[in-house]
Amino acid sequence: MFISDIRRRAISTSKLRLFNSRESGLLVVVLAVVILGGLFISGFARPSNFEQVLMSVSILLIVAVGELLVMISGNIDISVGSMVGVCAFVAASFAADNPEVSVLVPLALGATLGLALGAVNGVLVVVAGVPSIMATLGTLYVFRGADSLIAGSKQITASTVPESYLQLASARIFGVSVLIWLGIGIALAIGIWLRHTRSRRHLYAVGINDSAAVNAGIHSRRLVFGAFAASSLLCGVAGTLWGARFGTVTADAASGFDFKFWLPWLLAG
Repeated sequence: MFISDIRRRAISTSKLRLFNSRESGLLVVVLAVVILGGLFISGFARPSNFEQVLMSVSILLIVAVGELLVMISGNIDISVGSMVGVCAFVAASFAADNPEVSVLVPLALGATLGLALGAVNGVLVVVAGVPSIMATLGTLYVFRGADSLIAGSKQITASTVPESYLQLASARIFGVSVLIWLGIGIALAIGIWLRHTRSRRHLYAVGINDSAAVNAGIHSRRLVFGAFAASSLLCGVAGTLWGARFGTVTADAASGFDFKFWLPWLLAG
C-alpha cells in the first residue's frame, strides 16, 4: 500500500512538471498553428504537406542532436550551418561527377569531410584553448569562404546528379520517406546513448564542472573533442541529405540554416 502511494505521487509529480514546463507552452502554440492553418489555409492539413515539413525538419534534427552533445560538454558550435553547406556541395558535386558509384560513397564523403571540419574546431578548442564561441565564429566564416572557393559559380542541379543520389531523400520505407526514418533513428540512437551509457555521465560532468571532472579522472579533453567530432560528422551527413532533398546546391547552400537552427535553441532557453 505504501509503495503504491509513492508510485502514484511520483506519477502525479511527473505530470505536474510536464504541464508546467516551457516545452508544454511551445507545444500548445504549435498545435494552435496547425489547427488554425488547417481551418483557414487550403491544403494545409494534407498529409503530403506535413511530410514535406517533416523531411526538412529531419535534416535540422540530425544537426540538432549533434549540437546537443557539444552543448552538454559545456561548449557551443555556431559553425554548423557552414559545415552543412560545404558538405552538401562537395557530396553533390562528387555524385554529379561520378554517377556510376554507389550512393553510399558521397554519403561517406560528406560525413568524412564533416568529421575533418569538426576536428579543426576540436583542435582550436581543446588544444589551442580558444573559447568555443570564438573558435567556431571564426570557422563559420572560414568554412563558408572555403565553400565559395570550391564552388565558384558552379551550380549542381537535380538533372546533373544520379537518381540514386536523390533517392536518399525520396525513397520510402513503409510509405514514409527514408529521410524521416534517418532523422528519427539518429535522434533515438543519441537519446539511448545519453540515457543508458556510462560515458554520457562523464560528458555531463565535464559540462557541469570541467576541473572537478579532471580531478575525478575523467578525460575531459578527449570527450570535448569527441563531441565536436560527432557533431560535425552528423553535419556532414545532414549536408549530403540536404543536397539530395533539394536537388539544387550552390556556394550559398544552407545559408539560412543557422537562423533556423539557433532560433529553436534560443526559444528553448
